Amino acid sequence: MSSFKFRTEGIRKDKYFEYFVETPIEREIINDFKSDSHVVLEGSRGSGKSFIMKIAESELNRDFEKDKILPIYITFVSSSLIHSSDPNQFFHWMIAKVLKETLKTFGKKGLTISKYAHSLIKNNEDNKLEELISLFETSYKDPLTDINSSNLPEINDIMDVIETVSEENGIERLVYFFDEAAHVFRPDHQRQFFTLFRDFKSPYISCNAAVYPGVTHYGNSFEMAHDALHRILERNITSQSFLMDMKSMVLKQGGVEWKKKIENQMENFNTLAYCSGGNPRIFLKTLDNIEGLSGSRVNEFIRNFYRSEIWVE
Repeated sequence: MSSFKFRTEGIRKDKYFEYFVETPIEREIINDFKSDSHVVLEGSRGSGKSFIMKIAESELNRDFEKDKILPIYITFVSSSLIHSSDPNQFFHWMIAKVLKETLKTFGKKGLTISKYAHSLIKNNEDNKLEELISLFETSYKDPLTDINSSNLPEINDIMDVIETVSEENGIERLVYFFDEAAHVFRPDHQRQFFTLFRDFKSPYISCNAAVYPGVTHYGNSFEMAHDALHRILERNITSQSFLMDMKSMVLKQGGVEWKKKIENQMENFNTLAYCSGGNPRIFLKTLDNIEGLSGSRVNEFIRNFYRSEIWVE
């Protein structure tokens, strides 16, 4: 059994801060996520985008009573299941997901929603939204299914609800985290997402999204220079703190067992850290699979894994 957690969804919420190794690039991105700007974070698979989002969300929840900034985390992993007869199926599904998670978060925080705010989202109680989302996410079973989404409010009505609830409850701002967003969408869905991402903005709303480099379709209506801050998650292997940061990341999870291994084979450990390029998932999987840090094993692993699979790409 592995001693490492390779994916954020495998880490319990109460363990996020225990596993977090803060470096200047992580802190800068987290502060951007918590700001009033829209942010698009670009990074390769396994670079830690989701984990950084979770840290930012956790910090906002921790400081909510003081700062009154409310985080809302939304994942779109089920997008590939949507195949209904609704020509605007994907956009309606996104709207339903955003509204459902927003209302659920309001409820968890015990926020009051006035009659006026309720009137803007009438016929969209939690159970009806859940039912609508479920219909979209099971539409692949019968693509000709007629799904009635006529009761969904317009995006401007949702923004009006957010403004009203924020003013009534002393909320400074809502910060949305769209994880597993554009990189799991088809190109046409990506363009729809970034249209929503661009338009879903007010003094009471800021949004963050994670994307992969080179495969994201932003569409003609979204301009990065005007509509969002563009941040790239790429760790500098020439940084003086790089090796110490990678070691700290391993020790956070591996404990005493890995502390002894690293001390006995420090040079080989450092070589593998450089080979990973600072990608946490690749590095942890390397250490998990290499079965020791002897020179012969390290050389063999570099030859069979990094040269043939990673670097060739």
